Amino acid sequence: MPPAESTVKIRVTAIDDFNCMFKKQVLKGHELYCHLHASDTWPFPKRSIDNVAVLSSTIHTALGSGCIPVVRESNFLYGVKDAVLSYRDEFEAGLRETFRQRGEWKRARGAAKEFVQTLKVQR
Repeated sequence: MPPAESTVKIRVTAIDDFNCMFKKQVLKGHELYCHLHASDTWPFPKRSIDNVAVLSSTIHTALGSGCIPVVRESNFLYGVKDAVLSYRDEFEAGLRETFRQRGEWKRARGAAKEFVQTLKVQR
């Protein structure tokens, strides 16, 4: 039996002068990287989990694409906090920073590149 088609949810909105399309879909390896290369950013809204040590394999995997995520501040950022744009309450501010690609975005992009290079050297 072939796998069921995944449901794709799309929402389009505007933030300041930027048009945003939010697409929710489950993607596999190569497909994920194709979408990330074509994207300005991707949201990671997970909240902290209390009394548990966590490591986001999603963030670690996707950082290799060069697409900087906008991430809710949480304990999922262990080891990658400098390589993402994090927020507490203001998700839209992270999106604006991504679209403008200024100071915080440049800092996060540099940290993401350094993080990926470190992983390559460790292999």
